[in-house]
Amino acid sequence: LGRDALLQLDFDYQEKSQSANANLGPRFDDTLVPTSSIDPRRLIGQPWARYKSRSWNVGARLDYVLNPAWTLTGQLGYGSTFRNALFNNVDSVASNGDVLSGGPSYEGEEYRVASGQFFATGKLSTGSLKHEIVAGYGYSKMDYPEGPYTRLPDQIGNIYRPIATPDPGLPRNTDLPTAHSIQHSIYASDTIALSRQWSVLLGARYIDYVNDKPRDYPDSGVRLRYTTNATIPTASVLFKPANDTTVYATYTKGFEQGAYAPSWADNPYQRLEPITSRQYEIGAKSKLIDGLMLSAAYFDIDKPLQAVSSVDNLFKTEGRQRHKGLELAANGQMTKQLSGILGMAWLDAKQSGTGDADVDGQRPAGVPRFQASAFLDYRLTAVPGLSLNGGVYHMGNRPLTGTHSTMVPSYTRVDLGAAYTMRVLGKPSILRLTVLNAANKRYWESVVYGTVGAAQPRIVRLSLTTQF
Repeated sequence: LGRDALLQLDFDYQEKSQSANANLGPRFDDTLVPTSSIDPRRLIGQPWARYKSRSWNVGARLDYVLNPAWTLTGQLGYGSTFRNALFNNVDSVASNGDVLSGGPSYEGEEYRVASGQFFATGKLSTGSLKHEIVAGYGYSKMDYPEGPYTRLPDQIGNIYRPIATPDPGLPRNTDLPTAHSIQHSIYASDTIALSRQWSVLLGARYIDYVNDKPRDYPDSGVRLRYTTNATIPTASVLFKPANDTTVYATYTKGFEQGAYAPSWADNPYQRLEPITSRQYEIGAKSKLIDGLMLSAAYFDIDKPLQAVSSVDNLFKTEGRQRHKGLELAANGQMTKQLSGILGMAWLDAKQSGTGDADVDGQRPAGVPRFQASAFLDYRLTAVPGLSLNGGVYHMGNRPLTGTHSTMVPSYTRVDLGAAYTMRVLGKPSILRLTVLNAANKRYWESVVYGTVGAAQPRIVRLSLTTQF
């Protein structure tokens, strides 16, 4: 808008429609259905049972430079997503593939989010100390449907020989009551340079949170209004033994909204209260090799456990979960032609205070002990503009539930691809070819509330990106 002001406007629109394939629970003996027995070409569901969504987002950001040391920034955003979401729930399966329990859940509703923030960033000095300051105010409001989904009887019959059922003509809008989640926050942080090698970061965010359920919410025993506030501190000490290396230690807290109860709990779809967590982390980042960032971090996270109790089958906040882990990563240019992103993590996660001896001391559901990934991109000198790439992704085994009665096997997936930089109608463009799950491997990829979801078979994608 001028020498001192920059205005950015963003807009996106997207429509999606995909088959609602079923997630599967364990068999009667607590074992999982072998992935080799599932034909990925067969839909475990109905052709009419689709997950559809239509979303759009608009945003604006204005940066205004007051002087060389201080900048003011304002951001506003609004987004809407209308989804016709059908989830095929198969909670348990017989050895011959018959569905023992479960059925589709359906929702046709709109989610709306309005958000904004205003903050200042600047630098100043107090004596020999140099400060980098960020301070501001944030606001967000989310309108979302609150209430039980539409439940349908089993539409599958047998996972190996699904039955065909007529389209019941589900309504586009299920007219659930609308709830509101509103959050105000005030935040400030100061990075103080004590010397050329030492600095500290001190910050805090005050959050005022309100969750209003509609007055006509169907379960009168559920709290209709929940209000809380929290102060989330952050403190870090940073040491630079060399210009390209930083060692740090950090303490912080987190604040997150409560989770929803799964459909098979005795309080289905109930949303729990927000929770706070605390985290310690020590680590190091270094560019010992020019263009390549190396990092290592040890972390310790402790937060309340929200899960379905094996004692009374209620989804509630009871006990705690503690995650300790080590992460190693490398990101950047390895040679003139080769670049990549490498990472691995070891996790030691345990539950405690649940009141169930079979759960205490065990890993939380869906948490692996080890995971790793590597993505490499190689630029060919013989063909300028052409690069070949590949990725390997490994996920360790995970417990299906907190009791560890069922374990989801580990898997390793390989992706391959190529990219070619060229000009289309005189405009800089990139043509990309990607082959996901190149080996067409079958494995259980997702773990959601006591069920597993199959990975996608081999997928080939071709895309063109053009600047204009």
